[in-house]
Amino acid sequence: MKVYKRVIAAAMTAMLLFTMGGTARAEDVAADPAADTAADAEEQLTEQQKQEAKIEAEVYAMPVESNGLPGWPQGPGTYGEGAIVMDIGSGAILYAKNIDAAFYPASITKVLTALVALENSQMTDEVKFTDDSVSFMEYGDASIGMRSGEVLSMKDALYGMLLASANEVAHAIAENATGSGYDDFIQKMNDDVAALGGVNSHFVNPNGLHDENHYTCARDMALIGAAAFRIEDFRTITKTLEYTIGPTNLEPESRVFQQNHKMLYPDNKEYYQYCVGGKTGYTDQALSTLLTYADDGEFQLVSVVLKTHGIHVYPDTTNLMNYAFGNFSKVSIADNEKSGEFELKDPSAYVVLPEGVTFADLKSTVKDGKVTYTYNDNIVGTAEVTEKTPIDSVAKSTKNTVKPNTDSEKNTKSQKKQDGGVLSGILTWLKNADPVVLGGIGAAVLVIVILLIVLAVRSHQKKKRRRARREELLRRRREAQRRNGRENKRKNI
Repeated sequence: MKVYKRVIAAAMTAMLLFTMGGTARAEDVAADPAADTAADAEEQLTEQQKQEAKIEAEVYAMPVESNGLPGWPQGPGTYGEGAIVMDIGSGAILYAKNIDAAFYPASITKVLTALVALENSQMTDEVKFTDDSVSFMEYGDASIGMRSGEVLSMKDALYGMLLASANEVAHAIAENATGSGYDDFIQKMNDDVAALGGVNSHFVNPNGLHDENHYTCARDMALIGAAAFRIEDFRTITKTLEYTIGPTNLEPESRVFQQNHKMLYPDNKEYYQYCVGGKTGYTDQALSTLLTYADDGEFQLVSVVLKTHGIHVYPDTTNLMNYAFGNFSKVSIADNEKSGEFELKDPSAYVVLPEGVTFADLKSTVKDGKVTYTYNDNIVGTAEVTEKTPIDSVAKSTKNTVKPNTDSEKNTKSQKKQDGGVLSGILTWLKNADPVVLGGIGAAVLVIVILLIVLAVRSHQKKKRRRARREELLRRRREAQRRNGRENKRKNI
């Protein structure tokens, strides 16, 4: 019996040891695939990071067109595929990288939406939300939770769209702002871009949610941004850090939201002291986009960066602004323009040039009441002008070249001065007169000329008739005299 128990105990001990050893080996086997998976994931992540770093390096090394201008200061590279810095006051392009290529704008589209809304509505107008305003929204789309049937003022709607980037609010603004519906608003967006001189844009929605047919370029977005910044209400909104929309007809609670542009916050690492507003954007297809305004007291600039890879959108913008502020100066047009072909409407108009480039290096083109100055085809300034007529040019040329040099001319100098003063006054009045008034005067002169011609014709016809009557009377008198003569002869016979 004791032997039997010993055998049983030995067998159980052996089984226990075998089980423990087997379990340990199973755990080791199970750990190996996990370790391999972790190693593979680490290796894959490293390869992905390497690929992203390669793409970023290639984008950063892309040509900067403005760096190729002779004597132009060399600007920084960017991790965005398209970038521009434009002076708002003159339209001068200070930095240009791929500025006419098409990119998806994402939410910076809303700057154009705001521009069209401010041009076509009042801040007190109502913005009514329909089913269409909210039904298109998907999970993750930026929103402030508006509902169908809810009503905001245009002012509250613009703050909600520009600060919180609310997509449903942008849609509702488009439905209400022009009074002619959503489609009319989208058409006005495209019309505005064309009127501003846009070269490669097509907008199909007011919020920038991805659509293959919704695109723009850096140049066009800078023109849009500059136009919006000239509107005071827009400037006020775009620099605001926080805004509250009070209770509405359907929502008893207030909505509080903050500005998304990080360069406006003093406690943020991306803070930029000269930043005075802007708009952020991002979609998977567009990547990061950013429109930024900066004012250092001398220049007001707008920068746009498109399709920025990685997390470089703010550092890129800071570098661009510092480059522009540090390398350019204003040059007066009035002090340097000698052509005499036009008069500036604003005597303080200017071009923007770097050191080493002079006004004499520029070419100018006058069209549609605007002069545009270029340096190697790059715009360095524009200004509104009044074009001089050929009569003005002739008068000026005569004034500059004809000089009295005889006694008779001296004797008539006073009279010529008076006549010249009258002529100058007439020419000045004609130049500045309203086109409608000039058209009316022209029509009146034409009518008078026609009346004079008719009167002259009638007068001529009357004279002709009177001459014919006189000739007829003379003929009759001569006939009567001949008859009387014959009768007298018969009587005498």
